[in-house]
Amino acid sequence: MGTSEAIRVLIRDWSGIRERLTDRTRARIQERVVELAAEPIPELITSKAGQLCLLIGDELPPVHPFRVALTEGGTRFLRSDPDAVSLSDWFSTRDTLLNLITTRGTGRATTEEVQEQAEAWLLAADSLSESELVTRGVDPGAPDLIRLEGRDGRAQWPAFQFGARAELIKAINRILDAANDPWGAADWWLGRHSRLGGVPATLLGEVDDEVLVDAASTERAEA
Repeated sequence: MGTSEAIRVLIRDWSGIRERLTDRTRARIQERVVELAAEPIPELITSKAGQLCLLIGDELPPVHPFRVALTEGGTRFLRSDPDAVSLSDWFSTRDTLLNLITTRGTGRATTEEVQEQAEAWLLAADSLSESELVTRGVDPGAPDLIRLEGRDGRAQWPAFQFGARAELIKAINRILDAANDPWGAADWWLGRHSRLGGVPATLLGEVDDEVLVDAASTERAEA
């Protein structure tokens, strides 16, 4: 399945493809793209990109360039051969795809849409519920934990906070003022940090604790 080439066709001809889709399918595509953009695991990126393409392809005729690319073109995302699309290529493509499909056809996202996208990305991360915290003997109201509340009113706590480095994470959460800015703190932990060269939550135990503390302190000082 030519997932990579199909994604390129999708970006190139989104306005034309969009007109052929039902409102229900467009809504499902937007949800899938937000989920796909938030996915950090290469194997799941491959799977979710393929599912997205199949969802779109089901509503297009066999002769449509997207369908042709999907069935005949290119290589799959992230396959382990020299012709595959690299992770860096995908992450570059991801932002274009996310912006394109979540702007409701206007070509530019509104402030509210950008906020919704950011929240959806963070809420899609592995998280624990209040009842799961209580079962673990953790106080859900602790001010040094990141607590995210979705638009449906349900609260969740990013799961990375409860591993072996919990005390370090709490200390950094206090530096990031997670009690008053939980979304900002979550974004710092789960987004790629240019100075660290990676995602802080995945660098726990791989870099010195002081490096993470210094990066968080610098971030807070510049805010």
